Amino acid sequence: MIVNPFAGLLSFPSSQMRSRRDHERFIDLVAAVCFLRQYQKEAKNEGKAAGSYIECDIEDYRIAYQVMSQILPSTLGELPASAQRVYEELKALVESRALNLDVPSNEVWITQREIREHSKLGHELVKKNLRLLTEWEHVKVKGSVRGASKRYGLGPRVEPALMRLLPDAREIEKRIEECQGA
Repeated sequence: MIVNPFAGLLSFPSSQMRSRRDHERFIDLVAAVCFLRQYQKEAKNEGKAAGSYIECDIEDYRIAYQVMSQILPSTLGELPASAQRVYEELKALVESRALNLDVPSNEVWITQREIREHSKLGHELVKKNLRLLTEWEHVKVKGSVRGASKRYGLGPRVEPALMRLLPDAREIEKRIEECQGA
């Protein structure tokens, strides 16, 4: 039996079905991490009727948070994972070039070919996702006038604050202290 004292301290927005599911998945992930670490814990026993159990600790939460922080942005984000990957490759290339040229990153423009060569991604994947990123205004485009190749730059992309939905381990520790002090 596993007891998760963090379950009542977490809340996801309930406006989206996906976020409600992810809330339950995260609670289950903390419990799964606890189960995997069960031999590092002391079993507790509250009365003969209840039986023994192990309790999730802050380290279980920390591990689950690290795993979920890699998954949550892609599940709640507006862009598919392939578009996010193309964006990250473009961003890395632009930032690297801006650093080498000592110019602001908004003055750097990259071609599809440069993105493909840098990322080793296929032509159709890059082309399709650059179009999507341009439509969503995460990427700026210039060129495409009779023979001129398109060049891509970073748009004013605002990263979604998805991880704010999920408090980190320090925030959970504060919430536990507040509950115990009340």
